[in-house]
Amino acid sequence: LVKAGDVELNPGPRDKRDPLSEEDLRRLFQSVRRVSAKWRDVGEALEFSHDRLKAIAKDKSLSTDEHYMQELLNKWLKWDCPLPCVEDLATALRSVEEERTA
Repeated sequence: LVKAGDVELNPGPRDKRDPLSEEDLRRLFQSVRRVSAKWRDVGEALEFSHDRLKAIAKDKSLSTDEHYMQELLNKWLKWDCPLPCVEDLATALRSVEEERTA
């Protein structure tokens, strides 16, 4: 028998185009630590403009490549159109030759 609320706890398989969940975000930040030095390349693959990448690079509160990558992903996750999804990030990571993370 299915208990009340089980659908929310076990929603079933996800589509690659589904928006990212909080758990996805935790795993995402863990995974991309290995590619932090390539944060600009990842940003370009996610179609950030040169000006947006330059603004991140100029942020004085960021001190390491990991911080820059986290800021890049935080900004990307706020985009409305198209909604950020796992497949878009995996494609971007593959495009910068980091398939072990994607």
